[in-house]
Amino acid sequence: MPRRQMTRRDARFWRVCLLSFGLTSLVFGLIFAVAGWSRMRQARRIERDFKESVATVLDTRIQEEEHRIASPDAFGTGRDVATRTRTTLARIQYDAEGGRFEGWIVLPGFEKWIVTGREYPCWYDPADPGSVVLERGGDSSATVVLSVGLVLVFLGLVSLGGASRWNSPA
Repeated sequence: MPRRQMTRRDARFWRVCLLSFGLTSLVFGLIFAVAGWSRMRQARRIERDFKESVATVLDTRIQEEEHRIASPDAFGTGRDVATRTRTTLARIQYDAEGGRFEGWIVLPGFEKWIVTGREYPCWYDPADPGSVVLERGGDSSATVVLSVGLVLVFLGLVSLGGASRWNSPA
C-alpha cells in the first residue's frame, strides 16, 4: 500500500496540534513547577526556622462541608452537584516564646494516630508563635509535583521547537 503524500493542509493541521500541545504543556508545567517549588520552600523553611516544643491534644473533631455547584445538563435542567469534604481538626495547646498558645490545626494524613490528652512534638515559627505544625521534614509530594511540572515544561518546549521547524511540503 503506497504512502500518501502530506498536503499543506495536513502539515498545517499537525503544526497546530504541536503548537497547542506545546503551549498547554508549558502552561500546566509552569503551574505544577511553581506549586512544587513553593511547597518545597515552605518545608525547608519549617525545617530551618521553626523551633521545637511539646503540644497537648485537647480535643479532636471532624469538620464536614458540603459544596453545591450548579451543573447544567444537556436538557437544561441545571441540577446541583453536591460534594462533601471531611477535614480532621485537633485543638492543641503548646508553650512558645514564653507564652502558652492554644488553637485548632488541620491534621493531614495522620489523624488516626492522634489521641486526645497525649503530648506530641510540635514546631512553631518564632516570628509568629501562633503558626505551628505537628509534622516537619521533606514533602515527597512536592518533589513529585515539581518533577511532573519540569517534565511538562520540557515536553512543551520540545513541541514548540518542533512546530517552529515544521516545513510545509512544496
